[in-house]
Amino acid sequence: MKPSGRPPHILRLYTPRPLEQLEPETLADREHVHAVWREIAPLVRAADPQRYRSVCQALDLPDLPPKVLAQYVLRESRLALANPKRHRQRMAQ
Repeated sequence: MKPSGRPPHILRLYTPRPLEQLEPETLADREHVHAVWREIAPLVRAADPQRYRSVCQALDLPDLPPKVLAQYVLRESRLALANPKRHRQRMAQ
């Protein structure tokens, strides 16, 4: 078995393929961020509607630089998809 370059104590968050396009190395422009969001939005909406709404609001901000927008979409989407049950339980408390 080929060893991973990642330390064994770091767990990788679930990252759907479209989100990998938002990594800083592949970032293109604002339209690219919107295209990726259209692909991943249904999953985020089902997992965490509150995070879905916050990303939609961020996408509507015209002054936000594309790099910052991509990082925000990536972070919020990963958090929403990481463990939706645990997030809902925390919000209910």
